[in-house]
Amino acid sequence: MTMRWLSLGLAACLAVSPLRADAEKLQGYMWKSFEQHVRGVSSIAFSPAANFVASGSFDKTVKLWEVPAGKLKRTLVGHRDAVLTVAISPSGKIIASGSADKTIRLWSEIDGAELFTLAGHGEAVTSLAFSPDGSVLVSGSANRTVRLWSVGKGMSLISLFGHTDRVTDVAFSADDKVLASAGADGTIRVWDLKNTKEKFVITLPGNTPATSLALSPDGKIIVPGSENGSESFWSVKEMEKGNVQKALIALAKEHQGAVTSVDFGPDGDIVASCGHGRAVFLWSAKDRSVYSRVF
Repeated sequence: MTMRWLSLGLAACLAVSPLRADAEKLQGYMWKSFEQHVRGVSSIAFSPAANFVASGSFDKTVKLWEVPAGKLKRTLVGHRDAVLTVAISPSGKIIASGSADKTIRLWSEIDGAELFTLAGHGEAVTSLAFSPDGSVLVSGSANRTVRLWSVGKGMSLISLFGHTDRVTDVAFSADDKVLASAGADGTIRVWDLKNTKEKFVITLPGNTPATSLALSPDGKIIVPGSENGSESFWSVKEMEKGNVQKALIALAKEHQGAVTSVDFGPDGDIVASCGHGRAVFLWSAKDRSVYSRVF
C-alpha cells in the first residue's frame, strides 16, 4: 500500500500534505520541529503545493514556515486574541485565520498584508475552510452559526442556522458538492446552499459532541471525530435517502481522548486522526481498519 501524503501533527492538531510518500517510510519519528510560537499551537494547514505550512497559535499570531527547510517565512500579526483556526486557499495565495477575538482575517501570502477583516460572528471563530475554487470561505463559530464569505470582496454571503451548541469544524468536499459542519451538540449537518437549509443531520452515537470533521474527496463519506475518542464513518448517499441505519458504515475507537483533528489523504484511501491521547492513527478508508499508529 502506498500513501500519497505526509502528516504533520503539532499540539493535537493535524494537517495533510499532498506530497507523495511511501507509507512504509513513516516510522513515527519527528521530522521537523517549528518552535517560534511563544504559546501553544491551535491549528495548522499545508499549502496546496506543500511548500509552506501555516500555524495559528494562542499567542495571537499566524506563522508561515518553509517546507521542508522549516525556516520561518513571516509572522502575521493583527488578532487581539488567540488564533484558533487557519486555512490556506487552493491557490496558496491567501491565508485565512479565525480567532477568539470573533473575527476572521484574510492575509496575502506574498507579503503578509492583511486583505480583509471579516466580522459578524458574535463569539469565537472556531473553524475555517475554503471552497475548492477558493472564491468562498466558510466559517464556524462558538455562536452556533456557519457563515459563508466572499473571498474577493471580503463580505458576508449567507448565514446557516441549526446547531444548538458551538460549531467545532467545517468542511467542503473536493468536488464542491457537499458542505458539512460539526457541532458540540453531537450533530453533523450537511447543507443545501441554494436553499440555505439543512439537507440532513447526522446524530453521533450517544449524542457525543463532534470535535472534528473530514469529507472524502469525492464527497461520499463523512468522518466525524468525537469528544469520547471515537470516529464514525457515514455514507452521504444513504443519508440522502433517509436510510440512517445503513448510513453508519463503521464506528471505531482507538484514541484515549477527544479526537481533535481528522483528515483524508488526497486520494481518499487513507484517513488520519489525532487527539488528546497524543497519538496519530492512519486508517484504511476502505475497511476502516487501523493501518498504522504513527506516534
